[in-house]
Amino acid sequence: MGMGGRHHVRHIQPVGCPTKGGQVRADGWNDQRLVSRRGVLFRAAASCVCPKVYIVGTDQPESDWFTLFKREGLVTSDGELGGPVEMLWHTGAPLHLTDEGISHLGEIARENPGSLFLLDSYHACCAVLGLEEAASSFDGPARKLAEALAPHKATLAMIHHTNKSVSGGNATQASRGSNALPAAASLTILMNWFKQPAEGQTQSDHRVVLKTQGRAKGTTLLIELQDDGWIHHGDGESVLAAEAMQEAADELQGRQADVFDYIKDRWMLGEFTVAGTELASNFNLERNKTSRCCVRWFVRA
Repeated sequence: MGMGGRHHVRHIQPVGCPTKGGQVRADGWNDQRLVSRRGVLFRAAASCVCPKVYIVGTDQPESDWFTLFKREGLVTSDGELGGPVEMLWHTGAPLHLTDEGISHLGEIARENPGSLFLLDSYHACCAVLGLEEAASSFDGPARKLAEALAPHKATLAMIHHTNKSVSGGNATQASRGSNALPAAASLTILMNWFKQPAEGQTQSDHRVVLKTQGRAKGTTLLIELQDDGWIHHGDGESVLAAEAMQEAADELQGRQADVFDYIKDRWMLGEFTVAGTELASNFNLERNKTSRCCVRWFVRA
């Protein structure tokens, strides 16, 4: 369901997450990740039955879009758009969410029911309107566009900037400016680096945590774009927990590290459990010191 009980439009708001260094736009995703983020949509579009796609890509130039489309196999041999992408607006030939622009998109939706409309980014598409992101009326153009698309069973997906002070949480918290815009969406998607690089360092771990939030149950996934396409590393929450456990183990030193290695080796040998008395005997520890050693490790984990 979309924005209104009898409407058919689905309103999705993907939200990128900030990094530092190599920034392409205000929410701070570098060029590879901007391409990768959009690649989630177009990789799927190239491999399955997909509706007609109309991209209001005002936030980046045609050359950047061409690089993305070519990688995803959406450019024909003569250099024209292929696949499901029917039309592209870009920085050099933009479309903005003025009354005229919204009316034009509504007419396209009427002639092509069930289409997908992607806005990148909402900020760029509203730039000429002079709206303040912090204002409660910032969602106005999005709601007007949704109303124009709704009778024609269209799906509206928008990319919006993030708040640089947010490095986690959910898409509503991460969304820059007023919460009115994420509140207008049926589903929000937050994509965040799994591991943020240290200050001044380049991104070396390209795994991305994807979190959804909306009217249905939320989902967390860990994904990564490689040369041959996207791979799925599994449920995000379980991977995050495993990584946290490994980081805690890597920080152990001295006797705590030795005790942990012993417990791990016993488990790997035959899933044998280890009692405190066994640890005390093998490491010549007093009973209270054995307990403290284990407690400190579990607190870290």
